Amino acid sequence: MAIDHDLPIEAEEYLTWLSAERGRSGNTLSAYRRDLVGYAAWLEECSLDVMTVSSRDIDDFVGMRRRSGTAPSSLARQMAAIRNFHRFMVAEGHRVDDPS
Repeated sequence: MAIDHDLPIEAEEYLTWLSAERGRSGNTLSAYRRDLVGYAAWLEECSLDVMTVSSRDIDDFVGMRRRSGTAPSSLARQMAAIRNFHRFMVAEGHRVDDPS
């Protein structure tokens, strides 16, 4: 997965919100950015995007991460970032549903 992958604008908005409104630390923001970059790269590889990804697609992502040997604690953090990102998208009106 690309390390310098561009994030969707909605993900950038989410990270800005985490910093400004929720006061998250730099370390938390860096970890969430890494997690969202990996997620966005996977979506792109699968010809998906954050506006159309489904629950099944997210299940496939989790399965792929497990098969790749991702530690359970890392996968839990990645899923927290993805779930909270999708909740943010619903709250901001970018999506009507939360696939996570």
